[in-house]
Amino acid sequence: MKEIGAAVLVAALAVMAINGINILPYMLVSVIGLMLITRFELLDKIGNGSKHIKDKSALSEISFDSVGGQDDAKHDLMEALSLLKSSYSSKLLGIKPLGGILLQGPPGTGKTLMARAAANFTDSVFVAAAGSEFVEMYAGVGAKRVRDLFSKARRLAHRNGRDSALVFIDEMDVVGAKRGKVESHMEYDQTLNQLLVELDGIEDMQDVKLFVLGATNRADLLDDALLRPGRFD
Repeated sequence: MKEIGAAVLVAALAVMAINGINILPYMLVSVIGLMLITRFELLDKIGNGSKHIKDKSALSEISFDSVGGQDDAKHDLMEALSLLKSSYSSKLLGIKPLGGILLQGPPGTGKTLMARAAANFTDSVFVAAAGSEFVEMYAGVGAKRVRDLFSKARRLAHRNGRDSALVFIDEMDVVGAKRGKVESHMEYDQTLNQLLVELDGIEDMQDVKLFVLGATNRADLLDDALLRPGRFD
């Protein structure tokens, strides 16, 4: 459609030139218009979180029995997940429910596998994304992708007849790095702020219960706000 419009525009300018009309102002306006259209199309393409966040959602069939070793980590994670599953009972006992769980360890130690097992343990839909998928040069794009990720988790839970969804974010040190420490700080800060908003709003969701797991091998790079009690513990 854009190509047809450009062809019509060129033909119109040619006719005007033949009739002795000064086409320079019209050409300038046309070029600016085409540049704006191209920019808006690019922003729309970049900002479409459903296309850029890889679809790794599924009903996980991996159980903790499938995870070899890591006995202490599995025990601690199952204990924390049990508190999340029975958050109402935990509140009655005076136990503050966890907002999210952070898995820390070197690459290749099974953090993603543990997250899939956690989804199976809680009978939840599994939705995953890497921190690098939220980072773009355009301000506001990362924040939109965070919103899309959590919306997608709730939508898939409804579609699969589940009342809970587990959101797994790998490379948390990319999306949750200390604010003001990177060059494109505005985009990084907006993305992190949106993630904090989503974490704080989990308890208010009545229809779908969300469990959030993050994974990193550099917890020392994470912003202090992420590690505050009630968010990632």
